[in-house]
Amino acid sequence: MSHNIQCIIGPKGAIVEIVSNWRQHKLDLNAEFSLIPLTHDFICDVNELVNKGEQPVYKEFWLLSSSLHAFLKGNSYSEPIGYIETDYKGEEGTQSAIAYHKGEVIVGPLKTKTQWDNKEMSFIDFPMDKRAINIILYALGLEERHDMDGFENLTLGNYHSNKAILNQKR
Repeated sequence: MSHNIQCIIGPKGAIVEIVSNWRQHKLDLNAEFSLIPLTHDFICDVNELVNKGEQPVYKEFWLLSSSLHAFLKGNSYSEPIGYIETDYKGEEGTQSAIAYHKGEVIVGPLKTKTQWDNKEMSFIDFPMDKRAINIILYALGLEERHDMDGFENLTLGNYHSNKAILNQKR
């Protein structure tokens, strides 16, 4: 099964502020976190109104344009927020993440690639250690647990696409 999402994520208060100003759908998660799945209309609105350019600002991301990057920086003054992308087919793929606070990038951009290793006969991550999304979730204030990682704690694995997230909200 694939997992392909592009979302703004953070503490519920920061996400509520963006949603109320931009009339976007949000999904409440565990641990007082929420996310906003990116839609074509939202991306177009941000690109037009922020007007900093539509080209990707970092090679780690598909949809993080210069305008969206400026938008996230500008919306991170009260609380930290992050941006995440996943692109998995089965267990192999990539995840990218970046965190902002007080108008600056505080962590990232980060990218983790997961692939099958024939020598080890298991899936391994590059770089090894914590995955990109988990690193920024902890930087955004998610409490690190020993029984599960941040991705699992917020049940992000249940939402395989932005469309699935939006359908959850209906």
